Amino acid sequence: MSFLRALIVAVVVSAVSIATSLPLVLLPQPAAAQAAEAIVVEGNRRVEAETVRSYFTPAAGGQLDQATIDEGLKALIATGLFQDVKVSRSGGHVVVSVVENAVIGRVAFEGNKKIKDEQLSAEVQSKPRGTYSRAMVQSDTLRIAEIYRRSGRYDVRVTPEIIEHRVHRQQRLLGRAPARRDQDA
Repeated sequence: MSFLRALIVAVVVSAVSIATSLPLVLLPQPAAAQAAEAIVVEGNRRVEAETVRSYFTPAAGGQLDQATIDEGLKALIATGLFQDVKVSRSGGHVVVSVVENAVIGRVAFEGNKKIKDEQLSAEVQSKPRGTYSRAMVQSDTLRIAEIYRRSGRYDVRVTPEIIEHRVHRQQRLLGRAPARRDQDA
């Protein structure tokens, strides 16, 4: 009987050690809590990494759990500074990858005779050195059409035109020397 009891204890101990290793291997892991210092920011150009990190406030104990990360992600998207925000885990870090919205260089109005540029500028949300978003341009387009309708111009069409300037591309084009021609040929 003592042999049987020892065998049962050995089987139970083996089963416990196997069961405790199963969650590590077979079962999906819950999001591990991580320290706020373990946030790596990628893709930012104008917005400081510390600004992005500030949206991920750690819970009690200084740890970032999945709920805290989700809240930070939603708050970061709500700023309107980014086209895209993704959060992933790599090693012991939380990686926040961002794609910043473009910056508006200039807002110009063409073809407006009845209403002055200054009045339209005061009414639209798009401003020079502000962040560009399609939703804002669409809202501005509707706003300009409404301003014209209120002044008695009902058959107005407002067509936004976005001209993209890629700084790096311009630098590449400006940095090239003109091709030389052989005059002897």
